[in-house]
Amino acid sequence: MRVWPRLLAGLLSLALVFVLSGCAKRVRQLTKKTEISIFLWVTPDELQVNQELKAEFERLHPNLEVKINNDPSGQAMQKLKTLIAGGEPPDLFSLHGAAFVPLAAEGALADLGPFVEAESDLNLGDFYPGLLELCKYEGKLYSLPRYTSVYAIFYNKTLFRAADQPFPSQREKWDWKEFLETAKALTKPGASGGRPERYGCAIDFTGARVYPWIWQNDGQLLSPDRTRITLDTPACREAFQFLIDLKDVYHVTPAVVRLEFREGIDAFKNQRVAMYQSGPWDVQVLKGIKDFEWDVAPLPTGKKAATLLGTENYAISSRSRHPQEAWELFKFLLSPESQARMALALGKMPSRQSVAEKEFLQSSPDHDLQVFVDAIGYAVMPPNLPDWEQLGTAFKEELELMWSGKVTVAQGCRDAQERMNAIVARRSDNR
Repeated sequence: MRVWPRLLAGLLSLALVFVLSGCAKRVRQLTKKTEISIFLWVTPDELQVNQELKAEFERLHPNLEVKINNDPSGQAMQKLKTLIAGGEPPDLFSLHGAAFVPLAAEGALADLGPFVEAESDLNLGDFYPGLLELCKYEGKLYSLPRYTSVYAIFYNKTLFRAADQPFPSQREKWDWKEFLETAKALTKPGASGGRPERYGCAIDFTGARVYPWIWQNDGQLLSPDRTRITLDTPACREAFQFLIDLKDVYHVTPAVVRLEFREGIDAFKNQRVAMYQSGPWDVQVLKGIKDFEWDVAPLPTGKKAATLLGTENYAISSRSRHPQEAWELFKFLLSPESQARMALALGKMPSRQSVAEKEFLQSSPDHDLQVFVDAIGYAVMPPNLPDWEQLGTAFKEELELMWSGKVTVAQGCRDAQERMNAIVARRSDNR
């Protein structure tokens, strides 16, 4: 007669096992992490800092897991476009400033307005106003700046002393004529009148690196209503001719320097050039130099001071499956604390004023990084348009023809304007 109690006890035990199993399954489901992906295009040292930030973010958000996809190949923007076109965009990505408008125009980026409106502590007022404008398309905010980018002149102080030349940073300002005379003084002629052993400066006559010289001469790349390319003007022709004459008439710059392939910085590090144009991203690269002293100076002025205002941006995919989670990572990476970490560890120039004017300046105290901060005040926004990739290709091709002497500056400006306006017209027709 004791069978029934034993049977009942067994059934209760079995039921308890099922209940506990179900509870465990539900616990596993509740503790499953949401994965969000981020696309970067950074060097190994910057990737390491991003890995540290990822670990900190995951500690603060134990329900989230961040997957980093990094492409340092130089073809990152093409890879990003491929991922977006293939329907597998990352949730969050870093993109070059020139790539922002085309992607925003295609609807690939999430409108950040609703996210920003729901925040109480993001403080957009801490970002440089010009950078915020660069992150808008048709009045809406589709990204926020990760870094600031402005051009200045890096110069070899040791060579300046040897040539008895005043440092440009000690001048109130220097103009094109003074820049030329300084480059002449720093150029070391070669034997028997051959190629100079050292050039006074390095000029990369391509793409965005010529924009400041146009603006300094009161030239413009776009009409005020941004519907026409305006390169065939006296101001643009004069600016191009000045730069080409540095090579062909005065022989103070080498014939070929392509900074996107690091030729300029390599020549500077090897003391084959005394000055070159670049931005704050090169500060960290040069900090390890022991053979000579260097510093930073503003670009020389033409009729006025001007440099390029550029950005690297963070944006959220409009097709993200986890937009709110991506926004949490977005905020974290653009927080003052994260930007300060990037500035101190890597010398990256932040987009937040509070960090740029403190931690960024502290990142290399032996160098005048205030030059970059001051440049924000006179920097000019680039002529980003939805079809700027095609426009930029045509522009570079025509610049190459001018630089190589295959066409005159006058002809090159006419051809560039005609080609580029044809591209703009096709976009207008398609709309």
